[in-house]
Amino acid sequence: MNDQSLRAELARFACSRITPAAPTRKGAARSSYTAGVSKRIYEAVLATLGAAVLLAACGSSGPTQAEYDRKANPICTLYNVRVNAVSTAISKTKDRSTIEADLAKEISLLSQEDQKLVALARPTSEKSAFARLYAQQQGETNDLRTLLLAVEQRDVGKIDSSLSAADGSLITLDDEFKAAGLGACIQASGTTGSSTSTGGSS
Repeated sequence: MNDQSLRAELARFACSRITPAAPTRKGAARSSYTAGVSKRIYEAVLATLGAAVLLAACGSSGPTQAEYDRKANPICTLYNVRVNAVSTAISKTKDRSTIEADLAKEISLLSQEDQKLVALARPTSEKSAFARLYAQQQGETNDLRTLLLAVEQRDVGKIDSSLSAADGSLITLDDEFKAAGLGACIQASGTTGSSTSTGGSS
């Protein structure tokens, strides 16, 4: 079990045991939440998770949209720079093996970006909107995988249709990013260059 999973399990354990306790006359100002868990275990959970994390795990509404945006936008900024560099390289070559390698690199970068965004805590009030956003991100990555396969097979018709599908997915994804307030995530420059072809050396 990795550290993140351990933290989640500890949080679930603590939340299942913690129930509000009536304040005592001597300790009314320090109302305890440890009625259902031993002091030692509770303190260990707090030390591991931190009070803020524990409270969030026990029913908080999650971060605000602005808080989420402040964490998500820098991730997108970083990966957009990397993805755009690869896309630019693809647009400047006719070498099939280079295109294949760069497409694979772009797919890997987009997958990494998706994983980092999905891992962020997000506003529960926007649950359905983010579900659509993440589904669209996965759709774009899948379109690029289809394009890579078409290039490997030197299937011109499939390359053209895959490029159109990838560009369509990108436009829809950018709309979802804009609606979510994630301006830094918009990839308006496109997915790959128009030079993607079956020509060149193999």
